Amino acid sequence: MAFDNEGSEWMTPVQYAKVRDVYAPQVYGWMKKGVLDWKYCDCGRRVINVEEADELLRTKGKLPPKGPEDGAPEL
Repeated sequence: MAFDNEGSEWMTPVQYAKVRDVYAPQVYGWMKKGVLDWKYCDCGRRVINVEEADELLRTKGKLPPKGPEDGAPEL
């Protein structure tokens, strides 16, 4: 499984934290609490689904809502 920081469906918590400007321990905390699902990739590292993590950040107000270019309907 390749990781390229942008455009990847799955990322390690550290990679995701760097891309989204949040703290990695915060991401690990969400995983531990069960708020954010994760799995082991083929290489054995824990990875999270980027879209699911982005949605969590949107509900917390840390990311803007999806716009029309992201597939959301226009208001």
